[in-house]
Amino acid sequence: TLETSFRKCIDQMVKRKVGSVVVIEGKKPINIITESDILQAFCFFNTLDDVTAKDIIAAIKPEEPLITALGTSTYYECYQLILKHGIKHLIITDGENNLIGIVAHADFIKYLNDFTMKDALTGAYTRHFLAFTLDRLIAEKKPFGMLFLDIDRFKLVNDNFGHRTGDLVLKEFSALLRRTLRKTDFVFRYGGDEFVIITPQTSPKEPKKVALKLLHITRHYIFNILGHEIKITFSGGVLSSNEFSLSSEELLELADKGLYAAKHAGRNLICVIRKEGMEYAGQD
Repeated sequence: TLETSFRKCIDQMVKRKVGSVVVIEGKKPINIITESDILQAFCFFNTLDDVTAKDIIAAIKPEEPLITALGTSTYYECYQLILKHGIKHLIITDGENNLIGIVAHADFIKYLNDFTMKDALTGAYTRHFLAFTLDRLIAEKKPFGMLFLDIDRFKLVNDNFGHRTGDLVLKEFSALLRRTLRKTDFVFRYGGDEFVIITPQTSPKEPKKVALKLLHITRHYIFNILGHEIKITFSGGVLSSNEFSLSSEELLELADKGLYAAKHAGRNLICVIRKEGMEYAGQD
């Protein structure tokens, strides 16, 4: 609180092994005191006695605005706030400005280091980085196309040729997708034999063209794996972000519905999701 002593602020930081403490009034955050503030305050007051958090704030940061983010904010939105204001800690609040928690710049660096890594098997980007990429594109209002695909009857590949062969098919399929797409496009492994393709800066009609091109190349490609000649196809749901004002989760859910619609319509085709309805394409 504002009346917490200087000494207790230091004790709390040492005890909890943290680099900052949030000063609150009731449940609402008033300001944040960091290790740097502690050092400045000690030089300013030259004592630990009879000094409160309120005194530290008044002396060290009297007019410094408190930067907060709502608990519903995406990781990307929080990261942008940290970069924009040059802060090391960001306070998270609920809709009534009550304190929820605090995240540090270092947390975001760890998040990116953990989740921007590519999938070890396929070389595609990870599912976690997909969420970050979609949030960034949506926040920056950059249009993009999405293809959510699943390899048809991939279990038969594993059953007939073994899981090692199946893994190598996934690896080569991922490489085939990347070779076919632009360097600015993204290939993500969503899980198992599911992949998501994101094509930034595309017109509303472009995602369908890209999906059909990939569909055609895949169905005519022969995978020479461990002495076996294997052919695969995929089904996919396609959409353009231009047509929908949805969150990243909602867009993925919509594309996933298109994927399963394509499966139920016979596989080896795509289902394009538009505001006015669904359109199937790619049938031989």
